[in-house]
Amino acid sequence: MSEKKTKTKIFIWPLILRSIFVLSVFVLLASFLIHSATALNGDLGRHLASGKIIWQTKHVPQTNLFSYTEPASPFTNYQWLSELIFYGLYSAAGLRGLIFFAVSIILLSFGLVFWTAWRKDYFILSALAAVLSVGLLVAQTDIGPQIFGLFCLAAFLAVLVKNREKIGRTLWLLVPLQLFWMNVDNTFYFGWFFFTFFFLDRLWARRKQIYLAAKNKKIDKFIALVVLAGILFGLVSLVSPAGWRAIFYPALAFENYGGIGLENQSPFVPENLAHAGLSVAFFEAVLTLLALSFLLNIKRLNFFYFLMTVFLAALSFKAIRFFPYLGLISLPILMQNFVQFRQNSTGFFAWWERFRLRGLARLLTIGAIFVILIWSVYWVVSNKFYLKYELPARFGWSASSNAEAAVGFLREQKIGGPLFNNAAAGDYLIWRLYPSEKVFVDSRQQAYSDDFWRSVYLPILSDAEAWHKYADAYKVNAVFFVLADVTTEAKKFPELMAKNTDWPLVYLDSRTAIWVRAIKNNQNLISEYSLTEPRLNQLVGRYLSGNNISDLTDLADFLAASGFAKQAEALYESVWSAYPKSKKIAFSLGQFFTGQNDNEKAVDYYKKAIELDKKFVEAYLALGQLYYRQEKFSEARQSWEMILRIDSKNETAKFYLDNMGLVPFKK
Repeated sequence: MSEKKTKTKIFIWPLILRSIFVLSVFVLLASFLIHSATALNGDLGRHLASGKIIWQTKHVPQTNLFSYTEPASPFTNYQWLSELIFYGLYSAAGLRGLIFFAVSIILLSFGLVFWTAWRKDYFILSALAAVLSVGLLVAQTDIGPQIFGLFCLAAFLAVLVKNREKIGRTLWLLVPLQLFWMNVDNTFYFGWFFFTFFFLDRLWARRKQIYLAAKNKKIDKFIALVVLAGILFGLVSLVSPAGWRAIFYPALAFENYGGIGLENQSPFVPENLAHAGLSVAFFEAVLTLLALSFLLNIKRLNFFYFLMTVFLAALSFKAIRFFPYLGLISLPILMQNFVQFRQNSTGFFAWWERFRLRGLARLLTIGAIFVILIWSVYWVVSNKFYLKYELPARFGWSASSNAEAAVGFLREQKIGGPLFNNAAAGDYLIWRLYPSEKVFVDSRQQAYSDDFWRSVYLPILSDAEAWHKYADAYKVNAVFFVLADVTTEAKKFPELMAKNTDWPLVYLDSRTAIWVRAIKNNQNLISEYSLTEPRLNQLVGRYLSGNNISDLTDLADFLAASGFAKQAEALYESVWSAYPKSKKIAFSLGQFFTGQNDNEKAVDYYKKAIELDKKFVEAYLALGQLYYRQEKFSEARQSWEMILRIDSKNETAKFYLDNMGLVPFKK
């Protein structure tokens, strides 16, 4: 009896250990997902407004109804059902209910792929693959339709893997699942591609059975069922407000990324590396391991997994927003490929089985993994993660106040439109002001014509002539500008407005600026609220002891661009003293002192930024330009050559080096 109890204990301990590990991985993912609803700064406000309209009108709008610039522009809303769900949840449970729902959906999605990938005999491998998957999944954790896209992708993968050898009843779940996907997220076309990859994979794997069946004038039952499922799959793809137009969406989608917004741009654009460095590092690691895993199994290549990887890797190279999808599929693919290699290479690993310290090595590895998991959870929950990467979110269930105070100012002062706003402000303004006010633009790139983006919106932000032309053409009365706009053109807008005396600044906080046109109807407002230097000093004084590094840096950048050097320097120095390990602050100070012609301090801060990040390409570029203007050509060359050691394909550095003596680098 005692021998039986001893054996039971031996078997129970590995089970307990694996259970703790699984729980730790899910706790890690949850800790990243539970944060303040920064999505209000992005798309969520528009989704809630759209969901409300759909609920009230029982109709999905087909035009760009939120904007006054291109109101008749056709807009196909592939996300209408998710917007309806969000609005219903928000109405019933508020913002915290929405956060909880989003966290639950992403955890469920991860759970599906984890279940597909899990191999209890390969505990350590499962741990490493899961951590890498989480690293990419958290590239986008805001509330949005993408949470349904992640769930549908995970469910698709689980069903297709289960039916790879033998068709079962679960295959038919793909039909209603695709119908759901068609109406909740614009990544629905993933389902088309994945099903096609599955069909091609099975067609090749069963080529002999198909040939023999055809020879006997029969049909291979497996392929016949897949074809039937594919036909039904295709038919339900037409059941959406878009109808047959949905067929053409993938072609548009592939052309449209690389536009407005960080998540829609390539991860390897220099500006994006500064904002998404950790995610890019995980992307490179996952991509390297996926490539290695396929090379190790080149003779037994899983065609289905390979095509999925190529597809999502290609999309991820085009836009950061696809990182989480690659992260989801990477878990089962890495597991399958490395386990297959391990099982087919018994001779190669025979030495490991005989290694005397094998048990100790495994124990130390497991311990290290648990330490990493626990430390990572603490890193996030304590907000050290958000502070290190200068992110606006914080752990918890709260909602960011965003531009609430600025909208309140608009209403209190009865500032009417038309409003000009940057795209970063559009979605929030839709939520707070529609239908009394429409926006100039929002983040829906496909809701506006390409000509509008290139010939109207972007020139307005950086060109004085374009600003005057279109501000008059649209009879703009006020400007609502969110400071946290990382696009190159938006960074130039405060300087443009500072030179324009016809548009006095009447409101400023750490997130938002408001200008009004200097006309008779606005004179009382301008007289009372125009931000003179004494008022600015008072404003800046309130923020000198603030702790939101992103907001304070954005405000300092704005003040510097607007010509308020003294106030900007005070903010920069305050933030730098609080966060002396922030490469972003050091770089901003370098740019600031460059603008003030204080070259000694500028060089000092650029070097500090580089010390904090040896691969900070933007800092090397700026430092080289500064040296060049000082006619220190040798130092300039060294800075730009260093960039090519980091990134041998950097075209800007190549151009500077190839044109030494010709590029003026005027201020």
